[in-house]
Amino acid sequence: MKTIFLSLCLLLAIPAFPVIAEESIEMEFEELPDTVKKTVLERLSLEDIRKIEEILVNNYLKYKIESTKTVGPDEYIDIDLTVDSRGQVLHEDIFKTSGDLSPSLTDSDEPEETEDSEKTDLPTDPEPQQDQP
Repeated sequence: MKTIFLSLCLLLAIPAFPVIAEESIEMEFEELPDTVKKTVLERLSLEDIRKIEEILVNNYLKYKIESTKTVGPDEYIDIDLTVDSRGQVLHEDIFKTSGDLSPSLTDSDEPEETEDSEKTDLPTDPEPQQDQP
């Protein structure tokens, strides 16, 4: 009797843990639905958009748009916007960053300075000798 009860409990518990399947596809702005385009353009400039993803989670379609806007020398505002297929904003992250966003110059002909070349050699003192009696 106990095994039947335990088996029944296990069978009933399986649907309680839904499986979340997420699919993501990178896309272009022109491929967005008109309602999503309208919402995005109300909040972001087209030239600031860096990446657009169409995300399908358990038959729920949403779009994640990442943008970076230059506001000053070495100052940027990053905006991550998530919009559903009806054009409603689900989530919006806004944060300010600073620093150089240009690609590194590792491919250039200029030699890179390493930390060792910036350090100066300091004279080292020999170990102190103990006084002998």
